Amino acid sequence: MLIKTTGKTKHALPFSCAANSTERLSCSGAEASLLIIIAGVIRLDPSRIEEALKAAWPHVQGGQSQSGCLDYDWSFHPQEAGCIHVFERWKNEEALEAHLAGPHYKNMLATLGRFGVTAAEVSKYRIDAQSPVYDSSGKPRADFF
Repeated sequence: MLIKTTGKTKHALPFSCAANSTERLSCSGAEASLLIIIAGVIRLDPSRIEEALKAAWPHVQGGQSQSGCLDYDWSFHPQEAGCIHVFERWKNEEALEAHLAGPHYKNMLATLGRFGVTAAEVSKYRIDAQSPVYDSSGKPRADFF
């Protein structure tokens, strides 16, 4: 079982995964579907970004509490005013589908709409390979090992 720590929260994944010789993630156990990452940016009126994130916080917390949510983080972009970084990890498509159909997501859209959203560039990714950045000698590697 893998343990992922985000802040003070520990997430246990109910399956095990290992890369095989073709560098594909092979999963087995209670859940054999692939993880999904949501990542991108939301742009809005820079003068209202702090207010927008405060208003959105209950919806972020709601998303974090949903079954199948492994990470759900929204933060200010450090170099670009008016830009929010979005990073989410979901156990599978079913968990993401439930989130997108639920009140936390729908209320988030309504909340952000009040703060002058100018663009949203957010994509979803299905993960088929996973490996640490650093190998056992401490060397960073671009390949999956």
